[in-house]
Amino acid sequence: MLLSLQIVCLLLSTVPKIVQSERALKVYFKPKSVNLQLGENETIFIGLNDTTEINVNLEVQYWNQNSALISLEDVKNFAIHPINNVIIQKDQKGPSRTIVYANKPGHIYLGIKSVPNIHIVNADKPITPVSVIHYHWLYILQIVIGWLYFAAWTVSFYPQLFLNCKRKSVVGFNFDFAVLNVIGFFYYSIYNIGLFWIPLIQQQYLQRHPLGSVPVLLNDLVFAFHAFFISLLTALQILFYERGGQQVSKTCIGIIILIIIYSVIVCILGGANVTEWLDTLYLLSYVKLFISFIKYTPQALMNFRRKSTVGWSIGNIILDFSGGILSIAQMVIIAYNNNDVSSITGSPIKLGLGILSIGFDILFMVQHWCLYPSSSSSSNSSSNALTSSKCEVIDPEIDEAK
Repeated sequence: MLLSLQIVCLLLSTVPKIVQSERALKVYFKPKSVNLQLGENETIFIGLNDTTEINVNLEVQYWNQNSALISLEDVKNFAIHPINNVIIQKDQKGPSRTIVYANKPGHIYLGIKSVPNIHIVNADKPITPVSVIHYHWLYILQIVIGWLYFAAWTVSFYPQLFLNCKRKSVVGFNFDFAVLNVIGFFYYSIYNIGLFWIPLIQQQYLQRHPLGSVPVLLNDLVFAFHAFFISLLTALQILFYERGGQQVSKTCIGIIILIIIYSVIVCILGGANVTEWLDTLYLLSYVKLFISFIKYTPQALMNFRRKSTVGWSIGNIILDFSGGILSIAQMVIIAYNNNDVSSITGSPIKLGLGILSIGFDILFMVQHWCLYPSSSSSSNSSSNALTSSKCEVIDPEIDEAK
């Protein structure tokens, strides 16, 4: 009996040592992320979540956004200067501090090199992101511009919606444009969802642009959803208001069929791992770019044939033009402030959409104010006459039939 008690006491006395030996040490950084302007520095704190029985030398390591380790010799080519190592003293309960100095605009991750004879579970892994920009005020400006073009493009959908409602007519509003607009913003929504919400696609993007940042922001996502909904609502007005005999052209129907076939093929290639999902997303997004190019053409031709812009809202064009200018301005600011051209080249649909919309907006403004100014000023008196106009049908086959 006495022997049994001695064995139990011996086992109990070893439990604290076993627990201590199996205790998981983790390194932490404070703050959890660092944002610096060029020329600035910031004190950071590096520590362990528990005390140690020996002094521990923590050597800082560096990673790019591709999670590739950067050698100490190459750190000078990245966002910050090399950081001094920190020492955690025996039984030290708090962190030790060091200083991060900005070197050049860009992004980098900090972590800790593994320590001999001590197991640190998150050693040799990127932990804390560091971003260096040219100017803080430019960062604020890019956010403001982002919301401004979001507001301009968002409001731009309403003038046409209200004009149709006021006139109780969609005469002068091209149906091909309406249908293609809905399809285009459906694909644009898919593109934004992929880059904003799907981790696999984000990871693939950052692998190709290791010093870049995902080019889709929250305002892009909100805009895409809203644009799809309002475009759909505007297209549905065709079913209820005076149409003047206009129909969706056979050319437009053929384009829609080709888009469906193309999309099915692209998705099959992605599902079969022939293409990465980022490439699949890019290929689908080109549908939006294609539609943005062709969707304005029927409306421009319709205005030309009718020698009038009555029924086509110029308010929509002015707001769309403003949004396009602001969108491109934001991308240029981000590229400069982060020394990251991929913020432009990495989002071809966003860049292409801005350029195309500006070009067509200029064309419509020329039609409205320079080529056909008298018709636009007398829209109310000519509304009834437009109902019977042959020019409002743009399908050549329908024209010939008439």
